[in-house]
This record gives sequence, C-alpha cells and structure tokens, in this order.
Amino acid sequence: MINLSAQTFSSSKTPIGTTVATVKLLNQSQVTEPANYTLSKGAAGFFNMSGGGLVTLAVIPPGTYSVRVRAVATTIRWRETAYFPITATA
Repeated sequence: MINLSAQTFSSSKTPIGTTVATVKLLNQSQVTEPANYTLSKGAAGFFNMSGGGLVTLAVIPPGTYSVRVRAVATTIRWRETAYFPITATA
C-alpha cells in the first residue's frame, strides 16, 4: 500500500521546490519499505518526486490534480501503484 501524508496544500503559500507531502510504501504489517517512486505523466510540470517527497515544480494554480504514484521496493520484490487527488487551495 502507498501512503500519502497530505492531499491538500496552499498554493499561495507554497514556493517552487516545496515538499507538500511524503510518500511511503507500506508492507502488509504496515512497516515502511525502502522504495523508488515515480509519478505519472499527468503530474508533469506540476509535481516531481524527490526521495519520498512530493515536490512542487511550479506555482500551482488552485484546483485538484490527479497524481499517480508508482513505488518499487528496493529490498524486496514488490511494486504498487496508487492514485491520489491533490488539492491546491488559494
């Protein structure tokens, strides 16, 4: 399971390069597994991944953005994909 720490942030208070949420890959015991993360093309231009952080790439207009996160575990054989609505408020 992929866990996202937050799904809402204030676009007017978030400079470019700000981490707006953290992403974790959890195993069946809810323990965090080390993983590499990538985003779908739909997040291009708005968000990027830096380690386990969802980072803004631009000043993001208020609205809701669909972000697909892919996680590939690095110490065990496991991968997950999850969709999250990310809301930028004014």
